[in-house]
Amino acid sequence: MKKLLITAVALLTTASLAGCGNGTPKSTRSAISNKQSTQATNHKQTQQPQNTTAINQKMTAQFNQIKTGAVTNGSGGSSKARVLSVMGKPDKESKATKQGTAKGSKVYTWKFSQQTSKRTYKAISIDIVKDKAVSKNAFQVGSSTKIHASQYHHISKGAQLASVKKQLGTPIEEMVMGNKGPYSSQILVYLDKDIQITYTFSFIDQKLMDKSSSTEKNESSTSQDLPSID
Repeated sequence: MKKLLITAVALLTTASLAGCGNGTPKSTRSAISNKQSTQATNHKQTQQPQNTTAINQKMTAQFNQIKTGAVTNGSGGSSKARVLSVMGKPDKESKATKQGTAKGSKVYTWKFSQQTSKRTYKAISIDIVKDKAVSKNAFQVGSSTKIHASQYHHISKGAQLASVKKQLGTPIEEMVMGNKGPYSSQILVYLDKDIQITYTFSFIDQKLMDKSSSTEKNESSTSQDLPSID
């Protein structure tokens, strides 16, 4: 997780006016330049939230349309054809290697952020077994909700998944696996305000069964690294 939490570096842009032969005073040109720069900055500030909101809404809509099936054979999950119909062409296809994933499965990844980086990573990955979806992950690095320790402690075991998401907001990672049985689960991962603590909430059948917190020095085994799509 430490690699994912690199502080975002602001991109600085400078605008300058080319010298004119019309005798316009330097002070006037400087004022015009400053006005144009301010207008451009204001435009970016108003456009960025709208773009982020639209991307988040699209991700949520597509993520919710995919049904996950039994981990062993995909029974009950969305077909590969259905997944591709909803998600479109994936940005990457790879074989699953993580422990606990069914043998022979493939992971398809779609990116939603314009710039692929560990600072502003928005993506969905779906694990396919025997042409059926068995698990799905949504990553919201850069736009997830940061929570306080008091919010973490306020959530009690037995709480419903939808209720926790409503209270805490957008998680940095959401994972859904299976649809029934001991391997079915839902996981929400949040970060604290200082990006030093990871809060993980584990659900079975939409009900909170366990929660844990960890620091960089004691990382939770529940949280996964972001899938590379390079």
